[in-house]
Amino acid sequence: MLKLSEWTEINEMAYSHNADKLEFQFRGPLRSGTKIGDTGLDAHLSHSGGSHGLEIGMDNKDFHQIYVKYDSHAGWHAAHRNPVIHKYINGGMHLVGSRKTTLGGHLTDHYGHGHKDIKRTEFNHRLGQTDKRSYTAAAAAVQDGGKFSVSNIPDSIIRQSYKSVGKDYVYMKNKGLFRTGADVANLGVPLLSTHAGSSGFVLNMRPKPGKRNNEGFRHHNAVGQIKLESNKALKTHEATRTPEQAIAHLKSRGVKVGSERGGTPASHIASHQAENNVDLSHMDHLHINKHA
Repeated sequence: MLKLSEWTEINEMAYSHNADKLEFQFRGPLRSGTKIGDTGLDAHLSHSGGSHGLEIGMDNKDFHQIYVKYDSHAGWHAAHRNPVIHKYINGGMHLVGSRKTTLGGHLTDHYGHGHKDIKRTEFNHRLGQTDKRSYTAAAAAVQDGGKFSVSNIPDSIIRQSYKSVGKDYVYMKNKGLFRTGADVANLGVPLLSTHAGSSGFVLNMRPKPGKRNNEGFRHHNAVGQIKLESNKALKTHEATRTPEQAIAHLKSRGVKVGSERGGTPASHIASHQAENNVDLSHMDHLHINKHA
């Protein structure tokens, strides 16, 4: 049976490849060598009224990853650079049956104290051989201490967390195009929201694999992944469900898409066409910056 860290590694590898192709479909090529996640906003929607941020993802995307730490003095604690998420996990996380309101407090109840950083050799079920792995104290507790999850994180928290960093709209493959607040680009799409009675947005604790050190140990941190436990939990906007439908909808509203606020640089398009021997002239939804 695969360990939690192995499931995380497999899922992230597959996601990155598929998400990169999906982003390309909307905003065209990035600068050669740029990887998914390097640019902040996935794309920019441009129209006569201005420019607005677009988040693009598969239907199993992570909405946030929260790095969690444990040490013998401070105990369990978590922080996040997004102000909405940081406030939620440090005073707004109300769970049934608990008076605690922080993620650190809930993790203390679940995993307890006494954890230490460790290095050990484990069997890698994915590769079929032994593997050197190092874990922070928090990651070791998560790997060995069983599942911890929080369901039904309020939809408003997710929307506000995206809106606060300029992500006015979200496209999720097979689910559709949504807004995170006011319909600033006049797209006529619904708010990002989950079905009543579903598990909604869920936080799951995972050991996240990182790089290997000079001794060959693969490092692991503890992260709380916020995502949909089931993509069926999210309401679907049928008119924009596929990428083709969403792009056609944007065009019908007079909105174009670029990789940067000023548009996808023409130089990036030219480089991509030359390197891959392809013609991108069919991508007439692109906002192209001819001066870059």
